Amino acid sequence: MNGNLDGKLRAAVEAQPVLGTIAFDLPAGGNRPARQVTQTIRLARLELKTRSGPGPQVTVILAREEAPPEGQEAVEWCLITNEEITTLEQARARIEWYRKRWWIEVYFRILKSGCRIEALQLRTRERLERALVLYLIVAWRILMLMTLGREHPEWCCEVVFSVEEWQTAWAIHHRTPPPATPPDLGAIVRIVAGFGGWLGRKNDPPPGPKALWQGMTKLSAYVEAVTAIRAAEIKFPQRKRIRH
Repeated sequence: MNGNLDGKLRAAVEAQPVLGTIAFDLPAGGNRPARQVTQTIRLARLELKTRSGPGPQVTVILAREEAPPEGQEAVEWCLITNEEITTLEQARARIEWYRKRWWIEVYFRILKSGCRIEALQLRTRERLERALVLYLIVAWRILMLMTLGREHPEWCCEVVFSVEEWQTAWAIHHRTPPPATPPDLGAIVRIVAGFGGWLGRKNDPPPGPKALWQGMTKLSAYVEAVTAIRAAEIKFPQRKRIRH
């Protein structure tokens, strides 16, 4: 599937009648506010031409926002696939796949930059495969934290975090005992992102993957330390303040 079409393919699909519509929420980005988008959908089954003669058949999908809000650029995508698409529901499914491309890019950026899988100095394929299995799970969890923290901040934090994790994060951030009732997911995600350098200022965007993977790295160390202290039943003496 591709997002770019030449003039002839575009003209061919633009000549087709509207098959139906698709609506979705467009998140904020840059100077663009969040808003709902409604696109019309057109389909065309075409045969590509080559220098030697007829080529493969492809389906072209044109999804276009016909009436964007004043001052906003219309959202338009032209997709080409070797699949045979004939129904509105099939076209909607492919558009939804295309809308997931950003999350896929973020996922692999976490693998490359956060987990640094390209820097692994493993000599055998078996060791590399084992490492990849673990890092794929780590990257998936970071992406899940970022996604759920944005889309469902009102959920209970124990949907994602263990009791030890959220209680440790709360105690270190607030310097108070954790509450009896687990806080919202959004609150703990922001705390963890703060461990990773997210400032949380008024106009700052929601926590991104870098702040979350760095924050989760620190949180893991905090949890390990708290667990060891509890296991050893260590009680640290109160230090007297020295007045100058």
